[in-house]
Amino acid sequence: YIRIEDMGRDTFLASALIVLLNCQPVNGDCSNSTLHALSNFYVATGGASWTNQFGWMNTDIDPCSETDNWFGVTSSANEIYGLLLNNNNLVGTLPTEIGLLTFLGQLQTYNNSLSGTIPSELGMMTGMSMLQMYDSFLSGSIPTWIGLMTKFAISANWDFKLYNNELCGSIPDEVNSMKQGGSFSIEIGNSLGTNCTESSMQPTSHPTLSTMPTAMPTSV
Repeated sequence: YIRIEDMGRDTFLASALIVLLNCQPVNGDCSNSTLHALSNFYVATGGASWTNQFGWMNTDIDPCSETDNWFGVTSSANEIYGLLLNNNNLVGTLPTEIGLLTFLGQLQTYNNSLSGTIPSELGMMTGMSMLQMYDSFLSGSIPTWIGLMTKFAISANWDFKLYNNELCGSIPDEVNSMKQGGSFSIEIGNSLGTNCTESSMQPTSHPTLSTMPTAMPTSV
């Protein structure tokens, strides 16, 4: 068991809601892996303190609905398509479980206080066309896999912005090639060209869904 005094009240309540979702699935068409990804995203980014958290962790609202949705979430064909949570007081890190949202096409987390490295699991989102995570505190190297996203490679309308963070190292060739089309901004306000510490380097192997948990946690 967990004593409330061992953790922040908001964190405890958010973690307890994850367990609730495991016991009482959301009424709708979201898969367990999708709910697992969203609930972990909520906890990892301090969802209990977001400026707007309408619908999140509410078992009566289906996040995969195209009409009645959680704040900042858009969906299509029962899959999560967008997480648009800029300027919403997100504090913490992006969880690796975000890679379970394989149909995610738009991710906006700019103007928040997110820190830590960019999850390499983003590379599994082959339909991504908008990745805006600027004006934050993200650190570490830039994942090579971002430049391998299919939609980025074939679309002239993609939007990729990572400026004003604390990123280090060099821009991978695969990402540099993206400058040939779309909207690309990464160099300004970062520490590119400086060496990254070993702990902030991105993994060299591509993550796969088989290496990630897909079930809702059963304890906190």
